[in-house]
Amino acid sequence: MAGNEHTDHAAEDHRGRCAVPPTFVRLSDCLQQSIDRDLGYHGEDRFVFFHYEPRGGEVMWHDRHSYGFAAGGWRAYFEDIEPLGDRYGVDLSGAGEPPRYGLLVDRARRELWLADISGARAFMSRCRDDDGT
Repeated sequence: MAGNEHTDHAAEDHRGRCAVPPTFVRLSDCLQQSIDRDLGYHGEDRFVFFHYEPRGGEVMWHDRHSYGFAAGGWRAYFEDIEPLGDRYGVDLSGAGEPPRYGLLVDRARRELWLADISGARAFMSRCRDDDGT
């Protein structure tokens, strides 16, 4: 992932197991308040990770307790999220191969990070037994 002046590698106010890893790239770009809903997530967890699943042609979401997808989430992903990845030098769609990166959303603080899928899964697993605050 290419770094630039728009990155802030760790949120200072996150503590414990749910501290966002310094390898995730914080996005300074503002997206609409409902980006989590637009991507197909209708749960209540604080942290949600989204990535494109090319085999099904949909965007997958993962929170601390479950995962799923919703029809139509791909539109917001490709129109709003993928251009951000391009700006940061990250391919979020995989370009014919399984993608390696996705988007982590902190719904409480309205913060966004680009994260590698394996790192995001480990983060979500660590947070599973934490309240995320």
